[in-house]
Amino acid sequence: MQNYKELIDELDEKKSLREVQKLREKMWQALGFGDDTAENVMLMMVEEVGELAKALRKRIGLKCDVAKNNFSSVGEEAADVFNLLLDLCNLCDVDLFDEFKDKSEKHMDRVWKGAK
Repeated sequence: MQNYKELIDELDEKKSLREVQKLREKMWQALGFGDDTAENVMLMMVEEVGELAKALRKRIGLKCDVAKNNFSSVGEEAADVFNLLLDLCNLCDVDLFDEFKDKSEKHMDRVWKGAK
């Protein structure tokens, strides 16, 4: 199995979502999470969504606990959520590209209105 650094080196902007998802599966294994469950990944993803919310609160200037200087950037936390979403999809045998495309096509028939 490739080591994690080699897998990161394979990432580039020309990779399709499907290729990134397959590469992430190898990265997940290389990190030693191969025996993790979908439930645990979901819990980790919810935790990361909370960290994303905290980073966004800081970015837009809402009140935050400034005594703790352990804030990450919105981008870094969004990447954590994306990684875990890919991990969850891999564990559940979901092709995220196919699901994204199918769901996007369903959105064409919806009517979106703002709440007022």
